[in-house]
Amino acid sequence: MQQSTTLVPFDEWVMAEQKPDLAKLNQLMLNDFIGVGPRGFVLSKKQWLERFADLVYDSFDISEQQSITLQSAVIIVAKLKQTGSCQGHRTDGNFTIGQTWVETGDGWKIAFLQYTTDSTDSPVGNKS
Repeated sequence: MQQSTTLVPFDEWVMAEQKPDLAKLNQLMLNDFIGVGPRGFVLSKKQWLERFADLVYDSFDISEQQSITLQSAVIIVAKLKQTGSCQGHRTDGNFTIGQTWVETGDGWKIAFLQYTTDSTDSPVGNKS
């Protein structure tokens, strides 16, 4: 897998998600965006952006970023360590995120984003 994501504005997404910068996120997301949260909930673009009414990140650290570039798409996988809260509940955890970016007439847009809880954070996957 390639280590570079220079074709797509991945770093802009990281900064916009962390702040949050809803205008920037809106610009970066495809209108038909689909997001899947770490507990399996599926959100539209509108719902993804609305979740920031109750979501606050204390930290949002990306590592181990990898990408595959296809003709008009880039698939990115990265590790995310976050701390924060949503509706009074902690959202701390280690996740693997997967994104699919597609090239449009308006530049690169996120079509799909999925958060998966790392197995070490899950009671099912934790074998220690």
